[in-house]
Amino acid sequence: MPVRKTKKALEKTVKIEKQKGSFASSLQKAAFTFGIIGVFIPFFPIVAIVLGAVTKKELPDNWRAKWAIGLGIFGILTSFLVIFAFISYLALIIGNIILG
Repeated sequence: MPVRKTKKALEKTVKIEKQKGSFASSLQKAAFTFGIIGVFIPFFPIVAIVLGAVTKKELPDNWRAKWAIGLGIFGILTSFLVIFAFISYLALIIGNIILG
């Protein structure tokens, strides 16, 4: 009788691990996609960093998780650069109007 229970418990554990693996797999793909999109669109890098961190916790040696975090950080930096360029452009236009 105990053998049967351990076999069922083992089967249940294997089933849970497979579900966890498929979830982590889809999570890593989402993190990587958000990382790539985040380089061009603001606020996506934050999602990429969070998803990458969760994926890295689930799958420690995953290159997509590392790249998602890296692309997220790069996306945040480029977002700041775009915002700074836009503010500089507005200052240039306003300066031309005032001095103009």
